[in-house]
Amino acid sequence: MVAVKEFSWEELSSPDFGNPARQARRQTLTALERNRHTLQEESRALQNEAGAKQEMQTQQREQLDILAQDLARLDDALVKIQQDVDKYQARTAAQKRERQRIRVEVNALKRQLSVLQQSSQMAESEKQEKIAKLQRDIDALLAITVHLAAQ
Repeated sequence: MVAVKEFSWEELSSPDFGNPARQARRQTLTALERNRHTLQEESRALQNEAGAKQEMQTQQREQLDILAQDLARLDDALVKIQQDVDKYQARTAAQKRERQRIRVEVNALKRQLSVLQQSSQMAESEKQEKIAKLQRDIDALLAITVHLAAQ
């Protein structure tokens, strides 16, 4: 029995015809070339991905820097607000003490005025003079109270 195989003219005229080592070498080179192209494409994809990650990290660092600056400004603003609140509370407490002092003084003057108005022992002109003075003192204290309330 005879085995029959048909060969094309190109196969017969090629220098590798009949040399299995050369055929295996060509097949290996072809496979290596395909692998090289595949690896190059994968390498480019990885480089692009690494570049994108690096860009994203740079942007994130910039955003963190901006946030840190904003936080520092907010801390400064909070300190200033607390200082303003402390000043306002101190001023308010001082004004409250002053208003209380004025109320006490006004009440004392009103009592004196009431006593003078009820007193029949003084001369009428002397009484009117003391009443007018007390009224002026009361008006002055009320003006101070109004001024403090406006602040």
